[in-house]
Amino acid sequence: METKELARSDRAFHLEARWIWASATTVALIAAILMRVFINLAFGTYILGGLMTFIIVMMIAWTAILIRSKKWHDTKYLLGQDALLITRPNGLMGITQDVYLYESILSISFRQDYFGKKYGYGDIDIAIPKLNSTLVLANVIEPSLQVPYFKAHMKHKADRPRALVT
Repeated sequence: METKELARSDRAFHLEARWIWASATTVALIAAILMRVFINLAFGTYILGGLMTFIIVMMIAWTAILIRSKKWHDTKYLLGQDALLITRPNGLMGITQDVYLYESILSISFRQDYFGKKYGYGDIDIAIPKLNSTLVLANVIEPSLQVPYFKAHMKHKADRPRALVT
């Protein structure tokens, strides 16, 4: 069995970034209009408060997208020989790597929303009883084609004789 990285969909990230931009633009326009009205009521004049509010909100959205982009591209899912390895960013400079042995996985399923079906990505849900929750591998390209790799790794581990190593 070879090591395989589960690729994440760039299209999913672009859709997420567009959603952030659209939401930020709506909030920025509303905030700019409200700021302009309040400044007019308070001072009786129009100053650049509305424009500055719009620019500040959009800069915050741009910063959020940059942080999300770094987190997105630094998250890796790797099907190793003995375990699933998940590498995620931890803060601005740190990295966290989680290891999930195939023997501990109870079941695997996948789900896709409308855009996932349209653009070929989805989430893989992995049930691990010891976690008391479901592990989600988000926005994996063609999850229906990735699940057989998990099953092959799990079957390979199940066929091995179990020996306690101390």
